[in-house]
Amino acid sequence: MADVLVTARPAPLMVARRRNPRMPLPPHAVTVIVPVRDRPDLLAKLTKSLASARKAARSEIQGEVVCIVVDDRSKVAPSLPGDLPGRVIASAGPGPGTARNTGAQAATSAWLLFTDSDCAVEPDWLLAAARHLRDPTKHVVQGDPTRYSQSTVYGAREEALYRHMFATYVAADRLRTKMLDSRNLLVRRDALLGVGGFDTSGLDAMAESRTLAARFRAAGTELHYAEDMVVRHEAPASLDHEMAAKFRHGRGRVGVWGRRPPEEAAMAWRYFAEPLGKGMDPGYVFPVHIAFLAGYSHETCASPTDLPTRVLRLLPEAALHSAAIEAGFRWLRRSEG
Repeated sequence: MADVLVTARPAPLMVARRRNPRMPLPPHAVTVIVPVRDRPDLLAKLTKSLASARKAARSEIQGEVVCIVVDDRSKVAPSLPGDLPGRVIASAGPGPGTARNTGAQAATSAWLLFTDSDCAVEPDWLLAAARHLRDPTKHVVQGDPTRYSQSTVYGAREEALYRHMFATYVAADRLRTKMLDSRNLLVRRDALLGVGGFDTSGLDAMAESRTLAARFRAAGTELHYAEDMVVRHEAPASLDHEMAAKFRHGRGRVGVWGRRPPEEAAMAWRYFAEPLGKGMDPGYVFPVHIAFLAGYSHETCASPTDLPTRVLRLLPEAALHSAAIEAGFRWLRRSEG
């Protein structure tokens, strides 16, 4: 079942007309926008990788590449290294969607590049992005969002799972996509502001990239895909850590599904049977997707366990993986307690 946007199309965001005299930008510059809340060590890792990528792309991008870090209520104020031009600004409100919109409105460049504070960009990230900047037919370019660091054993597991899930949205020619992920996204500023920017209803990382994709599709904007634009997300620190993230994402799915989710048999296939058929680790697939469905159930049902329980009843393989399933429900019981 295709994702359907259930919220009304927002009004376009107001475009800031006054240039900031402290940071004049050439007309063909690129602004990298990073929302952040705490994570000082990971932000330092990201900005170091951005500085290296900027040096590598200096001859290919006409105009300056700058970074805007948007602080979303950090306990310690974030900062930028001296070799990465840009600035830190305060978000106009809570949540990652609002932070990204704040950065977009503060930027004065034609193009915006979004990534997250728990990512690091590859050395040729900006070089890959540069190939799209002078193409007048392109307004939105999604880079590869599926790569993870291998700093824990869960990096490879999440990368395999997300790579499989995201591939279902990518066209056979690998040049277009139906889905966006703001951890690796190149977009024209006027196109983003014209559809109202990112959704601002979620205070945690939820579904703002999915609703943005729906807004662009509704506006008739083609979503291009560039597999050679690569960032690496920090590996999940633990299984519990990733289950908590999936629970938040499940809560955000209300903004996409409303209160009419896909058929339960379809969810049993997509979230469990298909990944298992691709050889993925059941000890990872079951807990994280139980947490995801529980997040949606938390927003729409009497109990977080309602939807995952109903979906798993339709899965013949469930009896073979009772330990993995119990691990998922055990985490839910601890979380509710």
